[in-house]
Amino acid sequence: MQIISGIKDGRRTAVAIGKFDGMHLGHRKLLEEITSHREQGLYSLVFTFESPVMDFVTGQKSRVLKTNMEKLSLLERKGVGLV
Repeated sequence: MQIISGIKDGRRTAVAIGKFDGMHLGHRKLLEEITSHREQGLYSLVFTFESPVMDFVTGQKSRVLKTNMEKLSLLERKGVGLV
């Protein structure tokens, strides 16, 4: 899996945006959808957050379900190519 901070090489992508702290049915459906477009030449890309969004709003550390490394590993196992 590749981690990127900008796409400058013209790759066409199918994108999902979210916290992806756990893996509920909605997350699974989103990942299935973006990874299903490989045949059309689209890279699957997930835009996610290293820290919970509420940490920025409240200035306090929130409880998380998975560490960032666990989240990246899970996304890789689900077939996501770019994060």
